[in-house]
Amino acid sequence: MRLLPFLPAPHRLPWVFLLLPFLCFAPPAHANTYQYSFTTAQLLTALSSEADYSGDGYYAVLLQPTTLTGYTIAGVNSPDPADGAADWQATTDSANPFAGGTWVEFAKGNTQTTVTLVSGANGGTGSMFLNQTYSDSGTPAPPISFGTTVATITNIMSTSAVFSFALNDATNPGPVTFTGEAMAIWSSGSSTSFNTGKSTAGIPFSLTLTGTQAAPEPGTWTLFLAGAACVLAAATLKKRTSAAGTRS
Repeated sequence: MRLLPFLPAPHRLPWVFLLLPFLCFAPPAHANTYQYSFTTAQLLTALSSEADYSGDGYYAVLLQPTTLTGYTIAGVNSPDPADGAADWQATTDSANPFAGGTWVEFAKGNTQTTVTLVSGANGGTGSMFLNQTYSDSGTPAPPISFGTTVATITNIMSTSAVFSFALNDATNPGPVTFTGEAMAIWSSGSSTSFNTGKSTAGIPFSLTLTGTQAAPEPGTWTLFLAGAACVLAAATLKKRTSAAGTRS
């Protein structure tokens, strides 16, 4: 098979050299992005073995994969944006006392005056926390502590709310185990009514999640194909220009 048969023989060799980079070198590999998610119900199940679970109202959770290396966090999404002013923030955290590295963080805002909690108290309704006010010393810094801003608890997170985040990784890791640390207001041992609360930090839990691959990044292939198309278009234009010169 002849290469570039639409070009006269004397003109083929320069174009072959121009095309070689596109024919012989594949675009560089990119990390794949995997989306992970869990619901409030899944989170509560993971926390349910904790001794004070029935008296806790959680205001922050941190997650970090324990069975995955070489990843980066690509994005974190708020679990319940419909709650507006009482919604949790979604971000990353590398300044916490539990372990090194970067954590996925879901937490109420540091200076919010209305707050949503996650709670399995009162049979899963968390109703004993509603309309209560709370603050603490703010040490250590939020989200480990609740914070010094006095806030009214106006919502309990829906059990169907979705916490989601994305990790970049070179290959499909399959199921990934995440270690977690939760922070809560503890209702001083009561599971039915709100007594004088106190903050409890570093409540351990774990979740095993399977990621879903996001659409691959198109940028590299787009540039690769565009470059090849430009070379072929230039060759075609040269051929037409030569033909027109011959006819004139």
